[in-house]
Amino acid sequence: MLLRSREGLLALEPEGVEPPPGRVLELRVLECAGAVLEWPLDAAATDPPRISVLDAAEADWLWMLLGEAAHVALLEEAARLADAAPDARQLPVELDGTLAAELHRLAHARWAASWWPESPADGIPGLDAALLDAEALELAEALEPCLGEAVDEDRARFERHGPEPYRVYAHSPEPRIAALAAAALGRLEEDAPGAGAAGGGPAGSGASVREAGGFADADRYALAAGYGGGGARLPEGVLSGTAPICWQAVPPGCFDAGESALRWSIEAGAAPRLALAARLLPKADVRGLAVEIRVGDAADAAVTAELRADGTAEAALPLAPATVWLLRPEDVHVRIGPAVEEPPAVRARVRAHAEARLDTGRGLPLLAAELEAARRRY
Repeated sequence: MLLRSREGLLALEPEGVEPPPGRVLELRVLECAGAVLEWPLDAAATDPPRISVLDAAEADWLWMLLGEAAHVALLEEAARLADAAPDARQLPVELDGTLAAELHRLAHARWAASWWPESPADGIPGLDAALLDAEALELAEALEPCLGEAVDEDRARFERHGPEPYRVYAHSPEPRIAALAAAALGRLEEDAPGAGAAGGGPAGSGASVREAGGFADADRYALAAGYGGGGARLPEGVLSGTAPICWQAVPPGCFDAGESALRWSIEAGAAPRLALAARLLPKADVRGLAVEIRVGDAADAAVTAELRADGTAEAALPLAPATVWLLRPEDVHVRIGPAVEEPPAVRARVRAHAEARLDTGRGLPLLAAELEAARRRY
């Protein structure tokens, strides 16, 4: 691995592997004690990560991953960094492939909690948050020497579910899922008997199982009838179209990840109005999210609105009725949340990655939540 200084920090980079610049959607990131590890989505299980060393003293666990010789060289370079930026140099890395794979697997679980592209419209099922959080905690506890206090966050996310979803999954026909659920129940009983019996609702990238024994999730696949705000009936207008939603601009687990998750329609009455409806995922809370509507390039044609609980909104347009009749769909720009640089090609690659994971298990071994999603998909 190549060691160099970046922005006053030491970075270890696998040769020939450059992370996609600014593409957080395409990076699996794991915050560890004194260091941040990154893998591109297409990395193999045991590929070395790109490592940004935030605190060389705190990251004293790196010898387990890189070998003692590399760790000693890293500490020497960190000492030199106080005086002058060291030149790029090769480190004598003896990578522990088993540890790298476990760290990579936890990074994937963290990535999936935020960026898994659930889309009933595109046939990509969501990941059950209870399964995802239970496995993330198992991995994190095994990696606690590398993670430090970060394990507490995994524990808090796991405990919010309570025992109910795990009681259901303990009867799963998939042995690995049943074993994970049984272990989760044991952990809950050991940590706090009876904790979470009233259970808070799940959050994150997917909702927990809701139908004991049947593992049914049919409400995510009501494609023909529509679902969430996206199924709302829009007024008949003189112009209509669709728009994507930038994932980095909205909370996770709220909107369909398809590229046409937002529909809009313009009425050309005496006071032209635009109505819109976004496709929501189950239990999404989108009330108050900001919407910006811009027609053409004129600054005075931009208006704002807020989403209702059902994912709909409407706003008056500062346009003459005659002007509306001259508009084309490409003249209308609708955005939810702040402006974010997020090319459609990036979202398309993430959706393709998720589909490949469920179809072929490409890359890392599947998480239990991915196994369940693949089973439900068919």
